[in-house]
Amino acid sequence: MLAGLLGDPERRESWPLYAALSPHVRAAAAHAFRLAGLLDEVSIPIWTGLLARTGRYLLSAGDLRAAADALDRALELRTATTDPDTIAEVRADRVEVSRLLGRLAEARGRLEEWPEGAVDVAGLRDLALGTVLRDQGDLVAAREALRRVLTKLPPDGRWRRLASRCERELAVVVRLSGDDGARGLVERALEGHQRVLGSRHDEVGRDLRELGVVLREAAELDDARRTLEQALWVHRSLLGGGHHDIGRDLCELAAAVAEMGEREQARSLLDESLAILSGAFGEAHPEVARARRWLAVVTRADGDLAVAASMLHQVLAVLEAALGPVHPEVAQTLVEQARTLREMGDLAGARRAYQRALSIWDSVLGPGNPVSSAVSAETEVLSAVVRQEGRTT
Repeated sequence: MLAGLLGDPERRESWPLYAALSPHVRAAAAHAFRLAGLLDEVSIPIWTGLLARTGRYLLSAGDLRAAADALDRALELRTATTDPDTIAEVRADRVEVSRLLGRLAEARGRLEEWPEGAVDVAGLRDLALGTVLRDQGDLVAAREALRRVLTKLPPDGRWRRLASRCERELAVVVRLSGDDGARGLVERALEGHQRVLGSRHDEVGRDLRELGVVLREAAELDDARRTLEQALWVHRSLLGGGHHDIGRDLCELAAAVAEMGEREQARSLLDESLAILSGAFGEAHPEVARARRWLAVVTRADGDLAVAASMLHQVLAVLEAALGPVHPEVAQTLVEQARTLREMGDLAGARRAYQRALSIWDSVLGPGNPVSSAVSAETEVLSAVVRQEGRTT
């Protein structure tokens, strides 16, 4: 009953009440744990539901460590009488917290601990698995998991929101793989979320951000900029100034602005993005490294090649430590490193970086994939330069 009075944590009109009450809920829950042996079968499901909703609110609000605490307590307090749908949602939310914090091995472990035969509401486990696999760099398996969700979902409108999120996450996988179809997927996700949630919701903001990235990579820079500015507006109007979604919006907007040649504006946006992301996640997080990689790209464009090379070396070390040596983010950083070394005249070093990036993409997606083909084209240009220099000397 109390959980019902708080309202749906996904509805932003409920947030002021959650913001006011969540510290008290968590404190009361800690006290309830000390009395767990005295709680009856009626009160335990109430507490579990209350903690589940509080955890969902904290996750949406970007307070990830507090969300982890509330969700962990909900899982520990559950009994055989607890609503299995609620527990499935709590499990999925807890995996998402670990993923956002960059604790991918922990997230994967939680998925493996998901009991065999436990309720999986419309594919929540596969959705969580797909996003974790993607972040771990296994794009092929991620695509399979996310497609399974879309196959499982019933056709009725109740599941439109879950389908929209899955379409967006699948769009990211398709884009990272260099394949066609990302734009259609994310536009469908945006349309579905707007229909169910309205135009001012953080899920809509995430759809707009991914659409902006797709447009940037298609060289539709004016549309990309407008779309990313809209995503930033949505998130700033809903979320606190230090929310990680705002940090990511700023990074992607900076990337579009940088490609439009407005490097001073891009640098300002990246400085703001880095302040938010490092505050939310710490310096050793992949999202922080991605923003620093874009800052290195801007620095290279400004002509400060030695500083850009040093920054990319540091980014590479962070990503390898966080994600392992065979990962798409590592490969993309190696491409930027190769471009920088090429401009510095270190053609041998550039060739080594390109070759390693190509090896990673072939390992992730298989030989002959679209991303490897693009990297190979750059490598051929470099080889032509080396041959030309050999003839002139």
